[in-house]
Amino acid sequence: MQSYFEKKNQTEKVASETTSNLHKFGTGLLKELAGRFEGENLIFSPCSIVCAMAILYGGSEGDTRQEFEKVFGFDGLDQVGREYRKLINHTLSIGDSKSVNLANGLWIDKSLADGLRDDFVNRAVEDFSTSIYPSDFSSPTLPDEVNAWVENATQGRIKNLVNDLGGTNSLVANALYFAGKWNASFIANDTVDDRFDTIVDGVVPCRMMNAEGWRDYIETENSQIVFLGYSTGANPTCMAICLPKSDRTLADSLGDLEQIHVHRAAAKQSRLHLQMPRFKIGFKVCLNEALNSLGMVQAFDEDAAKFDLFCPGFFIGKVIHQASLEVDEEGSVAAAATAIMMFGGGMPPHLKIEPIVMRVDKPFLLAILDNTISSTLFAGAVINPSKD
Repeated sequence: MQSYFEKKNQTEKVASETTSNLHKFGTGLLKELAGRFEGENLIFSPCSIVCAMAILYGGSEGDTRQEFEKVFGFDGLDQVGREYRKLINHTLSIGDSKSVNLANGLWIDKSLADGLRDDFVNRAVEDFSTSIYPSDFSSPTLPDEVNAWVENATQGRIKNLVNDLGGTNSLVANALYFAGKWNASFIANDTVDDRFDTIVDGVVPCRMMNAEGWRDYIETENSQIVFLGYSTGANPTCMAICLPKSDRTLADSLGDLEQIHVHRAAAKQSRLHLQMPRFKIGFKVCLNEALNSLGMVQAFDEDAAKFDLFCPGFFIGKVIHQASLEVDEEGSVAAAATAIMMFGGGMPPHLKIEPIVMRVDKPFLLAILDNTISSTLFAGAVINPSKD
């Protein structure tokens, strides 16, 4: 029987080192955030963060540019522009405008008109389809305008991304929205009251979904991994659930998440009795410290940052990221937004095969994947599904 992931189409040629670097950044950031927010649910979008950073990369030079290349794997303005143009176009092709959206915006204080570099703006528009908004950063209504843009781009899922723009004179933003229906949905009547062991906060009640059927599945030394496909047309997408085995921890399973695209390719159709909770989680964070730890330091330094190809005297003041994920019997909805604030100048049913039991009743890792180009749209960790 052909695996769901054996489907091929012409857009596979989009796959490149770009998506590998994006995934590497995502798992590295997950490690950083897990260490800083122990016991908390995590959800974020590597794709959103890196898209925003790729725009800003076009304005960097010198040692600042080298930091971008080290942390995000960028390799020259032309290469990044070409590859991210393909990545954006491919991501938008996953579904219609009601199910997938990726948008970029650049707000620039009107007073900077003389110092702004035309080449930077042109690259932002041509390579990243960025909308440009000349603005008055002294206006108290500007945060509301930015938040309205984000809320509209994420179908209302991300609200109040930015609050205080004090000291900011330009802002780069990305918004990403994804809504997918399961290929094989869970039956609502089979969802029952159950328990989930958070490990850190004890056992909490949850609504546990149940399904038995053929799924793409693989086991490793540390984890059980199931890939739940979405009905997204010609470009296959899925959610990967990475559950530590009984004697393993989330830290043990993180290596499997790092290799998730390899595991996806190796997964086989297996008869699975899957139990997993419904949940709705959200996460908002200032990424400055995490990015510092990953090697991005000079870009935040007022004296050392070099964004002269954007506007002389610029440095990064804050990087704010917010994301949400809701999973139920029909599918899931994920949304994320990033703001970079710049300061300064199935098988036949009669076969009797015993199902593998996968009971997701303790903390687990997850990722939403674009299978065609091995891109990671969202990643996270669910510690307590009863917390929003």
